[in-house]
Amino acid sequence: LEEAVKAYKKAIHIKPDYADAFYNMGVTLEEQGNLEEAVKAYKKAIHIKPDYVEAYNNMGNVLKSQRKVAEAIEAFKNALELKSDYADALHNMGQTFLAIKNFCEGFKLSAWRWKTKKFWGRFLTSAKPVWGGETNQRLLVWGEQGIGDEIMFASMIPELCEAQSKIIVQCDKRLIPLFQRSFCDKISFYSNDKRVCEDDYDYHIPMGSLPLFFRKSLGDFKIASHGFLRCDKKLAQNIRNQILLGRNKKLVGISWNTVSTSAHAKARNFSLRDLVLALDNERTQLVSLQYGDVSAEIEAVKKDLDIEIVQYSSVDNMRDIDGLASIIMACDQVVTIDNCTVHLAGALGVKTDLLLPRTCDWRWGLDCDDSYWYESVKLHRQSKNANWNMRISQFTTQ
Repeated sequence: LEEAVKAYKKAIHIKPDYADAFYNMGVTLEEQGNLEEAVKAYKKAIHIKPDYVEAYNNMGNVLKSQRKVAEAIEAFKNALELKSDYADALHNMGQTFLAIKNFCEGFKLSAWRWKTKKFWGRFLTSAKPVWGGETNQRLLVWGEQGIGDEIMFASMIPELCEAQSKIIVQCDKRLIPLFQRSFCDKISFYSNDKRVCEDDYDYHIPMGSLPLFFRKSLGDFKIASHGFLRCDKKLAQNIRNQILLGRNKKLVGISWNTVSTSAHAKARNFSLRDLVLALDNERTQLVSLQYGDVSAEIEAVKKDLDIEIVQYSSVDNMRDIDGLASIIMACDQVVTIDNCTVHLAGALGVKTDLLLPRTCDWRWGLDCDDSYWYESVKLHRQSKNANWNMRISQFTTQ
């Protein structure tokens, strides 16, 4: 990235009115976390090319990351004055509204996600209409994003069931056992990779569009924020017994990495070594909730620090989400970054501490300390980009 910036500066030196070079340098500076300089680069690109809608849009995102909400919204509006149907600016402005808890405007604009350049979801092809709030219907609700999103948006399924004759939920197949235990009997579940016959439903809606109907104000979140998923409690107790072996210790589950490819996802990750050093004490037993093969990382911590992190080998944390839910429920506390673990823990109502980077997703707001999606989740934010200087031990040893 440093070499890229040098190359852009050289291009600008050769051609001082090269708007694209300023724009691309802004993108690179933003990726580096150098937000002030990124804004300057975007402003220079706009000065040279006043109709540069992409520069206005990107500048809006950077300003939002800087918590300059009014300026961010103004930047998006400037982009939309030039191109009224610019999906990326409309969607990003919606995300900004959501971050400041303007849910009605935010969720309305989030419908533009399907037309943005980077959204990887694909809208369902169906001859049946999209649901618009009709009651006493046969309704298909289909998952559209990652497993964490499917869990979060599933919090509205019980409310949806109250006014419909039949519900079909199409989701990641790993969630089906957990959802079947947690939700009412009149729901049929299908895996995302199976097509649902159109004769079986009257309307359909993507899960991410449910908040437009059920989450219009902050008070609406309280309906499900206490927890709405139910794990196998007997398995959870057995797991706890097997890990602690009668020792009087606090069981703390940890997760420190995400494989998400979304913007700024890498900034969420936390060093396992640093996390363990902050959490370990004689009264605590750490257990891995991390998905994927992390055996080498855990072995390195054992070798270098002589600290044991339990990997409960009977459960594959990646493939067996129902089993992972039981491990989480076995814990006294969870400490995690922003990945599917926090959604599982919050939806189960387990006490959770969430480590957030300075630039984080809209669902965690801009400055709140508690999650409105999950009341058991406490938020801990970086003081500035790429700086995890926080005393984790303060909230784990109490």
